[in-house]
Amino acid sequence: DGSGMISFEELDLAVRKRLKAPVSRYELRVFWRRLDEDSGQASIEEFGRLMYKIELSQWPDLCEEELERIVGVLNQAAHKWHRAGGNWFKVFNQVDADGSGNLSFDELVSC
Repeated sequence: DGSGMISFEELDLAVRKRLKAPVSRYELRVFWRRLDEDSGQASIEEFGRLMYKIELSQWPDLCEEELERIVGVLNQAAHKWHRAGGNWFKVFNQVDADGSGNLSFDELVSC
């Protein structure tokens, strides 16, 4: 709705209808309970924090050398595609097409 906040119904519409993700409404509701603890609305910041936590929990335990290798690969990709190796703030700003300080799904897809 353009408010900068998302409701469960908006998330459901985006995930199950637009993205056609094979997720049940129940599974999405469990995700929502972790996302929104108080207001019935979630901000991009709340969404980002939860996604980060989920990614961390799924990240394999890697030795220091392997982590350094992965960071190197990511930095090379950032340099190749955005001329911003190691500067993720610059990558974010280049992907944030409307300059809002928030990334929309459309901005991520179009980068």
